[in-house]
Amino acid sequence: MILALRTPVVAWLLLWLLAGCESTAFSANSNAANVQTTQLITPVLLPTPTATEVVPTPPITPQPTVLALWFPEPLAPLDNVDAAELLSEQISAFQLDSAASVSVDFRLKSVDDVGGIMPTLRAASAVAPRVLPDLTLLRRSDLVMAADAGLIAPIRESANSAVLSDYAPIVNALGRVDGVLYGLPYDVDVEHLVGVPSALNGLGADFDTFLDSDVPLLFAAGATNTVSSVLLAQYREAAGLLSGSSLQVEIDPLRRVFTYYERAVDEGLVDTSVLEYTLADEYADLLTSGDVVGVLSSAQYLDLKHSAGLSGQNLAYAPFPTVSGSGTSVVDGWMWVITTRDAVEQEAALRFIDWMMDVERQATYHAAINRMPSQASALGLWADTAYADFVDDLLENGTLPLVGGDSATPARVISSAFASVIAGRFSAAEAAADVQRQLGG
Repeated sequence: MILALRTPVVAWLLLWLLAGCESTAFSANSNAANVQTTQLITPVLLPTPTATEVVPTPPITPQPTVLALWFPEPLAPLDNVDAAELLSEQISAFQLDSAASVSVDFRLKSVDDVGGIMPTLRAASAVAPRVLPDLTLLRRSDLVMAADAGLIAPIRESANSAVLSDYAPIVNALGRVDGVLYGLPYDVDVEHLVGVPSALNGLGADFDTFLDSDVPLLFAAGATNTVSSVLLAQYREAAGLLSGSSLQVEIDPLRRVFTYYERAVDEGLVDTSVLEYTLADEYADLLTSGDVVGVLSSAQYLDLKHSAGLSGQNLAYAPFPTVSGSGTSVVDGWMWVITTRDAVEQEAALRFIDWMMDVERQATYHAAINRMPSQASALGLWADTAYADFVDDLLENGTLPLVGGDSATPARVISSAFASVIAGRFSAAEAAADVQRQLGG
């Protein structure tokens, strides 16, 4: 009978029999009984045949692009919980919208202190580039310096055509250096007069009618190494140079502006206190008294207006005086800039900027932080439509901030001559002549 080998046990038995399991040994003594010993062969167990299992290779999940974002503290005030929650919601929504392809590494950074945005960009770019952000925001002066130093990358205009077309011309120029786009303005900051309504009522917008008022004027003119922003805007407006970015010297318009200040000093409307102020914050609280008016930026005005100390009192605003009376202002703002040179990270940065520049999203967040949005469409959603229209008018006649470089020397000379007029050491004509002697023009 042939047995089918169906189990490991049957296979083991067959192997045992075939191996010749018995061996016999005999003693040398014939009388000894035969002793039979049996040696067992250790069986070899054969594995049970099984079907080959195919283990599927798990799919490779692409890792998200990590976008390192440094966000300036002035645009996310530490004491503004509502704004912090709103910003967090907007960033989280972007990450969800990008289907996990971009992860934002958010860092809140100071501005000018050690460890601030621009100081760190300068210090770490050569020795520790890995700690730098991919995306951040800079003011105009820092943007120009960063572009000149090669710390930020140009922005492709075609990727932001809709945003660029929604800027006023001066806002569009704010992010450019030598015609190249390096920054996309996120907010705008304009300067204007602020005071209680009774103090501003009846003030003229041109030099002559303003001098007929009886309200002292405060502004920050204490920096000796540059021209104050008020004087810069008034001089450029008088010379027809609002579209410039450097400090071109034309003596006749400068003499006319100096003459206005000479008369203002004589009539007690401006005194040497303006030479002691380097920041408008130093006199902002005085503007609620009704005794003076002063120049603040729109961000400072909105913060002052919404501060608890006002007890509901309204503040008024108006353009500061100029030759023509049409109103002007130095325009500044925070601008998105890209620092990474990696093409994938640059595309992620552009997508994030586009997300944050959505008109309603931008308008909502800027209302929460009391800052004016940069896009005309977002400005149109501002709750205080009268103030939004006022800011829009100043943007149409605005001028760029002055940034070092070739303008550094004429700025110091003009600032010194201006201080001499305010202090009564030079007449307007003498001050203008001194500028001409030193710089020509």
